[in-house]
Amino acid sequence: MTERWETVEAINAARAAMEERLGWEQPAAWGLLTPDGAVVRANVRGGYLPGVAVATVVGHRSGSRSYPLTAAAIAEAIAMAEPGEACTDIPHPNIAVLRLLSGGDAVVAYVSEADFVEDVEDVEDVEDVDDRYVAALLTEIRRGSRTS
Repeated sequence: MTERWETVEAINAARAAMEERLGWEQPAAWGLLTPDGAVVRANVRGGYLPGVAVATVVGHRSGSRSYPLTAAAIAEAIAMAEPGEACTDIPHPNIAVLRLLSGGDAVVAYVSEADFVEDVEDVEDVEDVDDRYVAALLTEIRRGSRTS
């Protein structure tokens, strides 16, 4: 790790640059799951530095969708986000979870603002979500556990 972002401002600047390069639309929620659909970490309107790092690796720009993550993809995302760990003013739970999942396969799921608001307004619709990982993430967020 040669680059270090030691302040929240530096992290935000790096994140904004990544978002711009990718053309990324920040999701309302995103999370890391196991291949069987267990949510390991859920983020609601936050955790965007590792979120955009993973999005860059998988090519996600917008919308609600999940992607499988290989060990190599996880390692690449960690390398992109880990300079932020130099900032000790904020915790870095998503990077820690990526490291936890780095030995095996995982899944990342993103939920667009439109789908998030629709789920909140009509909680019965989560069963109608086509992507099972997005549905699992929404269910876990509704429960209120493992979220930022």
